[in-house]
Amino acid sequence: MLLLSVLSGALRQGMTDMGSTPWTSGRFRGTSGTQQVLFGRMFEDPAVELENFAGTKKRIVCIASAGDTMRALLEHGHEVVGVDINPVQIEYARQRLAGAGAVHGRADRILALARAGMVLAGWNHNAIRSFLDLTDTTEQIAVWNRQFRNRRSRMAFALSFRATLRLAYSRPLAQVVGKQFDISLWNRLERGFATHPNVANPWASYLLLGIWPKPTERPVELEETALVCADLMKYLSQQEPNSVDGFTLSNILDGPDAAYQRALLTEVGRAVRPDGITILRSFGEPRNTIEEKRAAADRSLLWGRVVVANGKEVSAAWENSTS
Repeated sequence: MLLLSVLSGALRQGMTDMGSTPWTSGRFRGTSGTQQVLFGRMFEDPAVELENFAGTKKRIVCIASAGDTMRALLEHGHEVVGVDINPVQIEYARQRLAGAGAVHGRADRILALARAGMVLAGWNHNAIRSFLDLTDTTEQIAVWNRQFRNRRSRMAFALSFRATLRLAYSRPLAQVVGKQFDISLWNRLERGFATHPNVANPWASYLLLGIWPKPTERPVELEETALVCADLMKYLSQQEPNSVDGFTLSNILDGPDAAYQRALLTEVGRAVRPDGITILRSFGEPRNTIEEKRAAADRSLLWGRVVVANGKEVSAAWENSTS
């Protein structure tokens, strides 16, 4: 009994040393209350994953979220396990993959509030519609500068996003984006409009109008074990070393403390194959031009960092990117 007590105490201490993550609560703000569907849709362009995981069938572990990235990978023949710490989000992803329509999660409602604030700047629905129908990026920037890029719009944009972030996000999540996030986000939108044709970019339509051009998805075949409700770090601690071909982990590292980040990256590095690939996103500012270029290539427009780590160099790629 004494031995069991010592081992139990050591295990609890070990878990404490691994740090903490705000995603545990299943809420953006507050640690108590009903867990929520946070993401009705994923602001992640799966073309990033499909390019990096191209070739033979791979075993990929991803953050389940709303199921969009899982769907893209499954439809391209990969074996996918979606993990999420939020049981409400897991069940929602299961329904989406079975063909159910999307609902507005907490993040979608936050965006809707910010979008409503832009009405104060005189953003007109028909003007936005016409802007989203454009196919030439040079013309897009010209129209953006002429119709939307003015002092009144910038002020309304700043006030809308600062207010919604303060109301909606807990401190650890808000610290990631910083006090000047509205400036970063404005610049990322302009970067995206200069890079991707609007007419072929569903995320542009969803951001500016709240409309997803393709509202329904056909069901995909899903194994019973394809969705797992668990803390990713604990899940990976139960997997064999070198057993995963690839990871796509959304922005799971936005918010957790440094100890949790290090512990999770260690588990990812242990589980991934030497020739595997890990993809991480963040709302934080890029640390080098490669991260910035990858973020710009993601059509969802919002990311500051997109990190693609090769093999076991996951921690180094995330923490020590300075070139």
